[in-house]
Amino acid sequence: MNSRLARMILLFSVVVLLGMGGMGGVPEGTIPEVEENYSAQIVDREGVVTAVENFSIDGNLYLVGMRGQGQVTVSLHDLKKLQFENVDAVNVQVRCVLRDDTSIEINVRRRSVFYGKGDFGVFQIYARHIKQIVFP
Repeated sequence: MNSRLARMILLFSVVVLLGMGGMGGVPEGTIPEVEENYSAQIVDREGVVTAVENFSIDGNLYLVGMRGQGQVTVSLHDLKKLQFENVDAVNVQVRCVLRDDTSIEINVRRRSVFYGKGDFGVFQIYARHIKQIVFP
């Protein structure tokens, strides 16, 4: 009797946990809704260029990263280019070139997701797979 009850509990747990796998984040095939439309050209680490509209980072219109022990937030409005450099187990080193041609280096979570809509449909890519983003 105990083994039957244990199997039923295990089966129930598996069903519940598998059902939770799709929860959270943006539904597949969609992009986060944003208040302003930003265009971007994203170049991945293989050199493939993808032009997108309605660009966002984790659904936000700003980039968040760490500079030393402090947190930095840069608005997409102020960005001219992002150059993604070294990738480690947690972060990607990103050189942010601002519209006034000054730059700042920050560390961005490698699991950050960059979204946009291309001519072909929805596009999303992790920070760790990006080489460069240009904002025309």
